[in-house]
Amino acid sequence: MATTLSIAFWFLGVPYFLLFAVFIGAMELIPFIGATLGIGTVGIIVAFIDWWLTLKVLIVAIAMQQVKDNIVAPRIMGNLTGLSPVIIFAALLLGGKIGGLLGVILAIPLTGVLKSIVEVVLNPKLPPQTGSFFYNPLDEDGEMRGWGEGEI
Repeated sequence: MATTLSIAFWFLGVPYFLLFAVFIGAMELIPFIGATLGIGTVGIIVAFIDWWLTLKVLIVAIAMQQVKDNIVAPRIMGNLTGLSPVIIFAALLLGGKIGGLLGVILAIPLTGVLKSIVEVVLNPKLPPQTGSFFYNPLDEDGEMRGWGEGEI
């Protein structure tokens, strides 16, 4: 967020563009309200300089935040958890409906755990996460492998 906003603010001719972009990027670390607080704070400060520039800054920052939150973040979460973006959105909506703010925070981890449990139940010979990083200690006949002799 800080990188893309610094480039956008530089093109807009915002004074202290790097400081403002890094501030918004740092505020992104605060869950749920950080980006809004960062964009609002920068908007108020830039309003003292130029109203027309403030409008441009707000439009660009909000547009980039929406792209990040609705396109980039679900794809990254999907790659990390193995869940599709549609499932992530549905889990977030369901988590928010059932558990409020805590439900939204726990929705993706719980969905990932549920996915792993379903994978193990459907095919018990596979590890919950199937990737080259993860190691399946069971071979086809159910014997332990890779531990060395006498270490089991």
